[in-house]
Amino acid sequence: MPASNEKFFYLLHTKISNVALRYTTPRFRSLVENSALLLAVSSFCVVLIAHRTFVYRATFTAPSKSGNVSHPFPAAGTIPSQCLRSIPFFDENASITNVILRYEDDSSPTSVASDSFVFALKPESTTCLSDSGHMDLAGKNECFISQTNETKRNSEKHQSSLTTILKSSDMLLYSYSQTKGFLLLPPSVLAKHGIIPQYVVVSVSDPKCFGEPFLQSLVLNVIGPDTIIMNWFIALHDGDGYLHNTH
Repeated sequence: MPASNEKFFYLLHTKISNVALRYTTPRFRSLVENSALLLAVSSFCVVLIAHRTFVYRATFTAPSKSGNVSHPFPAAGTIPSQCLRSIPFFDENASITNVILRYEDDSSPTSVASDSFVFALKPESTTCLSDSGHMDLAGKNECFISQTNETKRNSEKHQSSLTTILKSSDMLLYSYSQTKGFLLLPPSVLAKHGIIPQYVVVSVSDPKCFGEPFLQSLVLNVIGPDTIIMNWFIALHDGDGYLHNTH
């Protein structure tokens, strides 16, 4: 930093300090200092809890001093590892996995917000999804291959309910694949080559993906879901593969 800039900031700091000392009482300054300390400690605790809960760290072993025994290092929270795998019919070896974040919908009394599910699009139904990632689902039940926990005899009924659960405003958040080229192809080309992506609709109220209600509020209001979702995919294959941010 140039000397002129250092001098400017020093004089500015001196002026602000003098004004604060002149127009504030010791009690007020003590209150501000204690509030800043409390905020710093609280922020550190939030970062620590979030890291331990949502950041994936692979379990690995290290040789002991004798060289004959290996002791596993403890992994971080299990949420990154269990979230996607806990959703019924999720295929971790799918060619492409797309994640849609489902916020709680109070306007629909029949919806169960904590239910995460998986579905796929029939390869010939490319009109269901535009190249920009927008859903176009109204009245197009034929677009879906149901992969939920419904039995085959109830799959038709569940396919009809998918148009109620998904909305035209839904946007894909992330796409994951172990083949980088798949992420660069539009849906029409994927369908031409018989590549069927799976779509994972994850509810923000799902405790296996976002933890308890306190942690869910922390993710939505403080941290943001992006880092959390990235760690889900990192946990799938210990960091192998490619992730595309579609928003």
